[in-house]
Amino acid sequence: MVKHGAPPTVENRMNSTTLDTTLTATRIVLGVFFVLSGIANYLHFYESGGLLETLLSAKLRLWGLGFGGIGPLPAWMALPYAYLLPAVEIAAGTLFALGRWTKYAGALMLLMLLSFILAFGLFPAAGLFPSNESTWDKNVFIMIAVWICMVWEEVKAQAGGTPFATALRAPAAGSSGGPDPSHN
Repeated sequence: MVKHGAPPTVENRMNSTTLDTTLTATRIVLGVFFVLSGIANYLHFYESGGLLETLLSAKLRLWGLGFGGIGPLPAWMALPYAYLLPAVEIAAGTLFALGRWTKYAGALMLLMLLSFILAFGLFPAAGLFPSNESTWDKNVFIMIAVWICMVWEEVKAQAGGTPFATALRAPAAGSSGGPDPSHN
């Protein structure tokens, strides 16, 4: 922990830089994942089991756990969603990876992930610990990672660069590096 007025240490600078690098890399990977997912959805759009068929025929599983689902979505909802989803995935993923409008791109990504959870269920039909299925929806973990990246980018923007930078800067020339006596 950095004490107020304490001189910066190499360890503190490394921790801040490592955190920023890690979260920037995570943001880029998540953005690229969405771009590739959008491209794949367009490439396999009309195929059997593709996005269009899935949205027109699959029941919404909502929470899973053996719930048979409702639906499928009516065509007036499913068709616009099917045609817009890949474009939004590509646009939001690109903006997120580039670090542009991260808050808005991340919010779109969170909404898409939530819609996937509602469509396919939070838990698999066989229960929490089935033998051959995923035990919990991976989209929850992706949502958490997107949210962390969104918060980090917002903190960086408010701090005017890498957070903790103010606390880690070397004291000004002629300064003792101790606490400012005017602050009590």
